[in-house]
Amino acid sequence: MAQDLIHAEQYWKTQAAIEAEKNFGQIYQHGRGPCNIFILDTSLSLGEEGFGQLKGAFFAILDEYAKHPEIDENVAVIICGRHTKFHRYYSNQYEDIKHSLDNVEFGGSSPLTAAFLLSIETLGCKAGQRKFEINLRGRDV
Repeated sequence: MAQDLIHAEQYWKTQAAIEAEKNFGQIYQHGRGPCNIFILDTSLSLGEEGFGQLKGAFFAILDEYAKHPEIDENVAVIICGRHTKFHRYYSNQYEDIKHSLDNVEFGGSSPLTAAFLLSIETLGCKAGQRKFEINLRGRDV
């Protein structure tokens, strides 16, 4: 049992590093504000009505973010249910994020531990942070 947990944790750490790299490739979509990862339960245990309520609450949060463009929040979405994966990488395109949930497969178990490991490890990889490189030539005066 303990060995299985160690293997699972290592798997999700590896997945997080892969996902962080994919996210970094999407840098043009990033806002300039704080990074938020939402874990949405898409499992059968939630039920269709519960999933509808979850989406409603999540949409209300995104609508509130949209009212404050000066903060420019980055939002990423991890789904856990039939599949546990990043559904959307960090973005400030809130309407696109909302519409992307129309295509989510509902059902399966509820592997929240895997989703938490994925989110924690991805944050540890600093996937939501921009990197800039500036090369300046010095000049003697």
